[in-house]
Amino acid sequence: MRRIAFVFLLLCLAACVRRMPSGPSWCAAEPPAGTAAIAEDAVALLAATYPPGHTSIHLEPAQAGQDENAFAAALESGLRAKGFRIAAAPGKALTLAYTLDALEENVWYLRLRLSDGKTFARTYSSGGEPEAGRSLGVRP
Repeated sequence: MRRIAFVFLLLCLAACVRRMPSGPSWCAAEPPAGTAAIAEDAVALLAATYPPGHTSIHLEPAQAGQDENAFAAALESGLRAKGFRIAAAPGKALTLAYTLDALEENVWYLRLRLSDGKTFARTYSSGGEPEAGRSLGVRP
């Protein structure tokens, strides 16, 4: 009987654990000229997935050694303007980590990782336009 109670307790605790994005956010040392447009597209994607007026988001800070970057500033500003609440600590907020990096010359890659397990990925030109022929990757 104790064994069953112990297993039940472990299952309950496992259900309470929140999934966190793997690793801190990261942005290339020199983000593309279209950083604001990429952030705007990311905000639109998040607003289409989560209700802005009812969702709090904690932005996972960039890895140690990276100063505030233009993408993080544009993303936070866009989320606030859209109606998302930006939380200072994870708590009950949805945690968002991002990676913005160059794949090749003039092709940039953005991946958004959320604490509920969703991952979004898209490629962009250096001007910030989504790349034609490269679909938006979504993993529920």
